[in-house]
Amino acid sequence: MTMPAIMFVFGYAIGVFIGNQWALVPSLVVALLYAASGFFVRTSMPASDVYPRHWGSRWTGVLPVVDSGMGFEPGLRLDRWFVVIRCVFLMVVLCSCAVGCMAFAGGYGWKTWKAASVSIITPIVIVGLIIGYMGPRPWVRSEPFMPVCKQVTGVALTICSHPDDTAVRDKYTRALTSFASWFSPKWALSRQRAITVLLGNSFTSSDPNRPYNLTEAGSRMVTAGGPSVIQMHTDTVSAATIDFSDIRDLSTALIDIWLPAECAAEARRHVFDRDQLMNGADVTAFILTQLPDRMDNLAGLGHGYTLTGAARDEAARILMAMNDEQFRKFVTDHEASIGACQVSPDGVIGNAVQSDGGTR
Repeated sequence: MTMPAIMFVFGYAIGVFIGNQWALVPSLVVALLYAASGFFVRTSMPASDVYPRHWGSRWTGVLPVVDSGMGFEPGLRLDRWFVVIRCVFLMVVLCSCAVGCMAFAGGYGWKTWKAASVSIITPIVIVGLIIGYMGPRPWVRSEPFMPVCKQVTGVALTICSHPDDTAVRDKYTRALTSFASWFSPKWALSRQRAITVLLGNSFTSSDPNRPYNLTEAGSRMVTAGGPSVIQMHTDTVSAATIDFSDIRDLSTALIDIWLPAECAAEARRHVFDRDQLMNGADVTAFILTQLPDRMDNLAGLGHGYTLTGAARDEAARILMAMNDEQFRKFVTDHEASIGACQVSPDGVIGNAVQSDGGTR
């Protein structure tokens, strides 16, 4: 409420000075200029994985800043001193404008205009500059906390979130449970290579000596057993979460860790160049290219499309024609063979014939 009050006071003071029907025009112009000033203040993202505890633009205390640096991470709160400082600035504006109106009421002419203008502008500018350069930042991030973690059944996958982030945790628990269903219980890597997913910027440390914004017990919990730790972007954009800014980044990471298929590394580099599947490596590359989007779609978080390779021969067409459920069954039934590049194009065709009851 302070910013509308400041705009009103400015406009009222100008109206007193001018004293006629034309007061509305300059009052509106001043208010618009003041409002527009907030568009020129930007809060840049920290370049490192360390995110300050106190965050946002100090100019938010004196200007209607559009980009105040506010995120949506749990545990974020408004600094109480920032609220006090903004109210102090409002009082400075009120008092300055009152003094200006009183000075103007004493007479007319250039000297009166000058005295009134100086009495308004000088205190506001001085106090505004002090607050803008030295005042408190608006936002205070969460103190180190103990995360709430949940294990996904059947795989070595743990999801951790801030205690206040129940909705996001439930959303990603459902998604990752769906992802886990793509890995057969017989597939050892999904149980041997542990993954811990941290949800949101609340985990980003404010201390260079701490890997995460967690208590000692919380840090031990998320790093126990040496898992691959993935910090997912779910709220504030930061250097720590920018590599996993989309659900597809997460599904791709799970595939890279649990179904690396190193035998298909070369084929994956050329999957968009080759128009025919020639061997098992090509088939594996073609399958792995589709896998992230199909996993996302089946989890209900996809973009509605599936990225495929360039191949359009019979084996490729069969794989592309499968719906997501059929594709998941094919993957789980042949996981070991896919990981070892042992599913040939003829094998794909033969599997399709068998599924169709030999009608092909």
